[in-house]
Amino acid sequence: MNRPATLLLVGGGRWARVYLSILARLEMPFHSVLVASRHGEAALRTALEKANAARFHQFTQVTDWRAERAGAAIVVNAAREHAVTAGALLEMGIPTLVEKPVALSIAEGEALIALAQRSGLVLRPALVLNYCIYLRNFIELMRGSLEKPVEIAITWTDPVAEKRYGEEKGHDAGIGLAEDVGPHLATLLMAMGEAARIDDARIGRGGLSVCLRGRYGLAALTIEMAREAQARHRLICIRDDHGRQARLDFSVEPGTITIDGASQSADPGWNDRPSPLTLQLMDFLRLEPGANDLDAIRTSTAFSAAAATMVRDAQRRWLAENASASDEYRLVAMRELLAPGLASAGLVRAGDNKGLETAAALALRGDTALRQYL
Repeated sequence: MNRPATLLLVGGGRWARVYLSILARLEMPFHSVLVASRHGEAALRTALEKANAARFHQFTQVTDWRAERAGAAIVVNAAREHAVTAGALLEMGIPTLVEKPVALSIAEGEALIALAQRSGLVLRPALVLNYCIYLRNFIELMRGSLEKPVEIAITWTDPVAEKRYGEEKGHDAGIGLAEDVGPHLATLLMAMGEAARIDDARIGRGGLSVCLRGRYGLAALTIEMAREAQARHRLICIRDDHGRQARLDFSVEPGTITIDGASQSADPGWNDRPSPLTLQLMDFLRLEPGANDLDAIRTSTAFSAAAATMVRDAQRRWLAENASASDEYRLVAMRELLAPGLASAGLVRAGDNKGLETAAALALRGDTALRQYL
């Protein structure tokens, strides 16, 4: 099938600009890249200028991707719009890579999977940890050194005003930690080969910190997540029934593997190959279906959605029990609780942090019209 020699990048935010910078350096079967964004901030204009300076492909901003013909698409817009955007692209006959989270509910995820199966088109979740050699190395060494795990602890935290890829990292105030980090966690756990479940969620600071507890096979599973933390942490620690431990710390990639106190580089060849994000893009641009793409969407969505439901229940309890808590943290909980309903009703655009914060503040003051969306 002859496809248009145009690649569509839907989104213009920080992460879309990271994708743009990588695409500018790649050899790919597309002569032009259309960046679909209604916002022409200086950062996007600068990114487009840099991409065009590479002279490998032509990069152009458009405002309405629905009017464009494209041979493939990458969805990197507001998280709450991922599933709807991907579904529309598949309906248009366009193979699609979708940044995480692909979907925010099991129903959304299953609808996308069904559409991909009917159309026969590539629908790939952008789960970059699948391209991290250091994770594979850790799992191989862990399996060769430990017996059956009895305890697994994962820590995933981000500090305030952290710079990544040359820009300050932010987050969508309407997307909670479970929805944002959940697909990464599911990818880690899927790579180790067992089914995981979450039984309990506890929150702090309105939801800026979350502790999930559950089971991974027969092992106890604990996951600590946080925004606005003291430091960036990416840690996996596994203990077996003999007390032996395996630990991967990839807070700074590629990280370090420690088995029973002996440490080594998690990926000695890290500097000799493209980055995991580049490998992910190169793989997608072959436009060949992956054997596990749809299963990965199903598993990561189910894991994240189940955890997010428990977190929202914890936030409702926390708000009821902490009427005198800091307004800052009460706003966090209220924003995340209101976001799905307000977005569905069209009252706040997905990704509109300021609009959502205004609505949350009004709801905390007792606005009954807004509280119906909790």
